[in-house]
Amino acid sequence: MEKQLFTVVMSCYNSEKFLKSTLSSIIAQTYQNWELLAVDDTSDDSTYDILKEFAAKDSRIRLFRQKENKGLTYNLNLLVSYAKGDYIVRHDADDISLPERFEAMYEYVSNNKACSLIYSDYYIIDDEDNILCLSQPVRSYDSLVSAFSQGYNPIAHGSVVFKKEDVVKIGGYCESVIKGQDYDLYLRLILNKNKFSCLERPLYKQRVHGESINQGHFNKNTVNYKSLDREVYAKASLMAYHDGYKKQYNYYLDTAAMKNKNLNKVYPSGYSECLYALVGGKRKYIIKKAFFLIKTNPCFLKSYLLLLLSLIPFSGGKFLLTKRMPYFTLKKI
Repeated sequence: MEKQLFTVVMSCYNSEKFLKSTLSSIIAQTYQNWELLAVDDTSDDSTYDILKEFAAKDSRIRLFRQKENKGLTYNLNLLVSYAKGDYIVRHDADDISLPERFEAMYEYVSNNKACSLIYSDYYIIDDEDNILCLSQPVRSYDSLVSAFSQGYNPIAHGSVVFKKEDVVKIGGYCESVIKGQDYDLYLRLILNKNKFSCLERPLYKQRVHGESINQGHFNKNTVNYKSLDREVYAKASLMAYHDGYKKQYNYYLDTAAMKNKNLNKVYPSGYSECLYALVGGKRKYIIKKAFFLIKTNPCFLKSYLLLLLSLIPFSGGKFLLTKRMPYFTLKKI
């Protein structure tokens, strides 16, 4: 019997720094029945050349190239529409899959065909591949629904595998949500009473770094859930099991879009990864990051806070992160 084909979908924008490592981690999978669909979203670096180099060596890699920037959400829907596999593997262009990831996912979906989405534990790594800590999202479905209802998203988007049929059935990713599109997708899957499961082992490495890029452009019709009042999404997700939820959900989404006035406001990154580094006991990393942020943006007060955080013991950093993300268990590696 032929093994299940997995379709890996990856949208790339100026991803040259980490792309080779990312592609190599996919090629190195112990489970080999996969295809990779990758789109270059008008990069102005060597991203497309790197993709072509790997595609020339492996026929399982199919490339697409946008003529104008479309953003992550649009590109994911495009790639899902071209997928030959029944299961879609998400992968970010700067992250790493552990060699056994696809194999573990295959074994699980083969015995749990009713499950629509599978996620896993994951490592948090920096731009030099150093592991900062281990993140273990909530396990039970009820806890996951509770997390979403409080405005939290404990799942690393790049770590998931989902049934193409089930996601297409609910309309795919919502293209008015260009940041937080995974959170929106999960809520609508819950609406449709789809099942989620967690593989309780690390299979993915999520990279946090100062050069992380959020794809896409903002406009007045765009929803960025991270900048919205969480109550908007909490109300929507709490209605997940009730009739008429979809209409109400869309109402909250539209209302949130109209009230969101700061979509173009961008803050220097570094705060969250330094909290992860605190959990991992990486004090030198924190100090280095703080001085870099102070140098590049001396008016950003959180840069100075990072220096103070470097004095907090391991338990203190873990406490701060746990308060912000109560649906994770974070462990020192």
